[in-house]
Amino acid sequence: MLDPDDDLEPLAFIDDAELPYHYEKYRTHPRWRPLYDMLSNKCYWHRTTLAGWKAISEDGEIRPNIDGRFPTCLGEDNRDYGTCIGAICLFDFHQPSMEEVSLMWSRVYDILAPLHDETECIWIRLEWNVLEPSIIQNAKAKDGVDGRYRRYIEFCEVWFPSEIPVRCISHVYGVPTSHKFSEIYPYPIPF
Repeated sequence: MLDPDDDLEPLAFIDDAELPYHYEKYRTHPRWRPLYDMLSNKCYWHRTTLAGWKAISEDGEIRPNIDGRFPTCLGEDNRDYGTCIGAICLFDFHQPSMEEVSLMWSRVYDILAPLHDETECIWIRLEWNVLEPSIIQNAKAKDGVDGRYRRYIEFCEVWFPSEIPVRCISHVYGVPTSHKFSEIYPYPIPF
């Protein structure tokens, strides 16, 4: 789903024989394609809450949520891969193919959209060239942690092993609770 009124079906539930048709539907969709083009630039994305953005602004860095200081998008049981390894969860829409991103879109949407109790959420665009050498790639999560599976979003989710200074932030966007990504707006950066 792109917006509550869109007709894009989650591809994870589509029969393999029908995937080419649905990939084309995503590829040409008037609202999904511009969003994909924005997200798939050579950068990383971090999603946070307004409280998280305030803490980042005050701390001067994005910190791993090791102590559970902030709620996660995947719930409070800390079974997601990034939390288990003490890393910062990021999204990489540049390296996966458009087909891989569209295949996981319904799960990505659930993470990127504001949660039910949020007035809005914040997307932070991060510089690729600064972070890339230390990024923990998506394929690493398949091994799990301590021999146990941990939740992650296939193809799109990656992790950074330590704090990310605010100088790595290139853009910040607010996403309203309407969940209409067509209403995304630039958010002020106070530093």
